[in-house]
Amino acid sequence: MRLLPRLALAALLLPLALEAQRRPAAGKGPAVVNGTYLVGIVSLGDTVWNTWTFRVDGDSVHGTMSTNARHSLRGVVRGDSLDMVQLWDSLDVRARFRAQMKEGRLTGVALGRREGSAAFVDTAQWFATIAPTRTSAPRTVSFEPTVYHRVFSKIAAPAHRIFPGDTVRTRTVDAGGFDDRGVARSAGGNPQTGPFYVEGAMPGDVVAIHLHEVRLNRDFANAGTSIVGSAITTGLARGLPDVPGFSGRWTLDRAKGVARLATPTAALAAYEIPLRPMMGCIAVAPARGQAIRTQDSGPFGGNMDYNELREGTTVYLTVNTPGALVFIGDGHAAQGDGELTGDALETSMDVAFSVDIIRGMTMDGPRAQSAEYLMAIGIAGDLQEALRVATSDLTRWLARDYKLNGAEVASILGTGLKYDVADMVGSQVSIVAKVPRALIEKLKSAR
Repeated sequence: MRLLPRLALAALLLPLALEAQRRPAAGKGPAVVNGTYLVGIVSLGDTVWNTWTFRVDGDSVHGTMSTNARHSLRGVVRGDSLDMVQLWDSLDVRARFRAQMKEGRLTGVALGRREGSAAFVDTAQWFATIAPTRTSAPRTVSFEPTVYHRVFSKIAAPAHRIFPGDTVRTRTVDAGGFDDRGVARSAGGNPQTGPFYVEGAMPGDVVAIHLHEVRLNRDFANAGTSIVGSAITTGLARGLPDVPGFSGRWTLDRAKGVARLATPTAALAAYEIPLRPMMGCIAVAPARGQAIRTQDSGPFGGNMDYNELREGTTVYLTVNTPGALVFIGDGHAAQGDGELTGDALETSMDVAFSVDIIRGMTMDGPRAQSAEYLMAIGIAGDLQEALRVATSDLTRWLARDYKLNGAEVASILGTGLKYDVADMVGSQVSIVAKVPRALIEKLKSAR
C-alpha cells in the first residue's frame, strides 16, 4: 500500500465525516467503544494479526497500531458502522478500513492502493474483537484435564483461558497416556495437557512459561531398554544382542529421592539414580497453521526432551497465533542427556506454571533460563546444524541484552560456554548452548 499526496488526507476525512452524518445511528450510541482490539487482516488465505487501540470521541475515532508507532488510524463511527484510514506519520494515507459491528465483532473490508493508482483497489477482509481485560488480581487456576492432544496445532480448542500472571495447577499423563493411577486416559505418543490460551498474546510476542512446580505423582515409570540407532555406529547397533525378559519398569522412591529398576538383573541390583523430574514437552501452537505430532520439536518448542526443563526454569517461546496456545506434557522422573533409550523414565506429573508476555524480543528458537544458566536451544535435522542454531541464538542474546560486541561475546563463549546434547529422538535433534549466569551477572552489574 503506497502513499497518497499529503493533501489527500483532508479530502478523504471530510467525506468520511459527511457519510457518517447521513447514516442513521443504530441504538443510543456508537457500537465501537474505547479499548484495545485484536485484529486479523486476511489476504490470499493468510491472516496477519495486530493489536489496535481505539479512542472514540462522539463520531470520531482515533487509533494506534501496536506493530508500528508511526502508523495511526483516524475515521468516523456512526452506530454500528466504522470507516477509517490508516496514516503514516499522521499525514500520508496508506489504507482504508470499513466495517460493521455485530455481536461484539467488527467485520469488513480493507482497501489499499496499487503502484501508479490513485484509487483504493486492493482489498482484503478484516475482523476485530475487543481484547479481554483483567478485572482482578492474578489468580491460581486448578485445571483437571479430560482431553489430551497428540498434535501441536492451533486447531486444538483452548482448554482454559488465562491472563498473564495467573498460575495454572494441573497434571499430565505419561508418554503412553497413563495417569497417576496407571489408568489409560489417552493413546500414546506424548499426549499433551492444554492448550492454555494466554489473553493478550499475539504473533511476534514471546511467552515466558515459568515452571513453578514439576512434581512426581506416582511411584513407577517406564523406560526404553535399548540405545537409539542414531547415537551409535551401525555395526554396534546390529551387534548388540536382545535381552529376553529385561523389564524397563522403574520404581520411584520419592521418600529417598531415587529411582531403581523394579526387577533388576544381578549386575544392576545396586544401581539407583537421583530423581530429577522434568517436562519433555512444552510448546505453543506452530506457525502457518501446521499440525505437528507431539513426538517432534521445532521453533515452537515441542518434544525438546531437555533435562533442564524442570522446576524453577523459565521457557521462552515465540507466539505464532493469538493466545499462544500453551501445551505441556511428557513428564520424566529422570533422564540422561539425549534421551538415548528413546523413552526416559516416563511418568505422570503434577505441574504448576504461570505465563508472562514479552514484546520486542526476537529469538531463533526456544530459550530457557534457570538460576544457573542462560540456555539457547538449537533444533534442527542434524546435530551440527542444531549446534550452529544454538550458538548463534546465544550470541544474539548476549549481544542484545548485555550490549556486547562480537569480540566480547567471543571472549565469554570461548571461556564459559557449555553444550548439552538435549535430544536424539524424533525427526529433529537438539543441542543447547548455555552460559553460567554468574559470569553474565557480573558484567551486567559492572555497566
